[in-house]
Amino acid sequence: MQPLLFTVALFAYLVVASARLPGLWSPPSWLGSVGRVALWVGAVAHIVGIGLLAMHQGGPPVLAAGGTLVTLAAFLGAANVLMQRQPYGEALSGVLGALSAAMLGLGMLLPQGSERAPEALASLWFPIHAAMILLGLLGFALAFGVSALYLVVSGRLKAKRLGDLGRLPSIDALDALNTRFIVLGFLALTFGIAAGGLWATSIPDRAPRLGPTVYVTVVLWGWYAAAVMVRVVGGWRGRLAAHFSLVGFLGLLVSLGSIVAISRGWH
Repeated sequence: MQPLLFTVALFAYLVVASARLPGLWSPPSWLGSVGRVALWVGAVAHIVGIGLLAMHQGGPPVLAAGGTLVTLAAFLGAANVLMQRQPYGEALSGVLGALSAAMLGLGMLLPQGSERAPEALASLWFPIHAAMILLGLLGFALAFGVSALYLVVSGRLKAKRLGDLGRLPSIDALDALNTRFIVLGFLALTFGIAAGGLWATSIPDRAPRLGPTVYVTVVLWGWYAAAVMVRVVGGWRGRLAAHFSLVGFLGLLVSLGSIVAISRGWH
């Protein structure tokens, strides 16, 4: 049942991206309503599929790369439903729809986890660790989408292509959103790392060990800590800040993809 629900969600996100992605084409006005319905259908189907997958595995489906990606894409789809209600939210909704489709499609191709969750996950700290890490990644994914749209709007302003700028958010609004999402992601990641340490020490008969995922997480934390410092404290804004968000999230995806290819798991 989950594959069918995920497939429905994937096609729905693609419809959202096709209807709302800025610069892709000039869709008719009625397609806006289609995109709105498609986003709701995709998000609901996706969340129900995640719930069924969690019941099947006996815990959050985040132990394997595929499960983590489809879960993160579900978080992003739900956030997209909320974001589309904001002023000029349709253009951002198109970018986030494309990102959700990409993550969900890749997650469907990768292993999504074992039949049953290991006993080590019975610790209270594991769901807190997993939820905070996912919330942190969600913040960084949202910052990535906002930054991509910022560069599109900024590029059109620079090239004096002003035709449909009235449908797009202002660069000041996008820059402010980028800062908020980076701060959200950084705070959640910090709590997630702390909860992960407490989870590791709570597992009986198993000494805490460092692995590639831990090193990548620490590097990621340092990258976004620097982003928070230069943006919130130093007042760094504009295209450089947008590129900082793009590079950080792309580096995260490449690093975690390399870990999965080498070790077939997170820990």
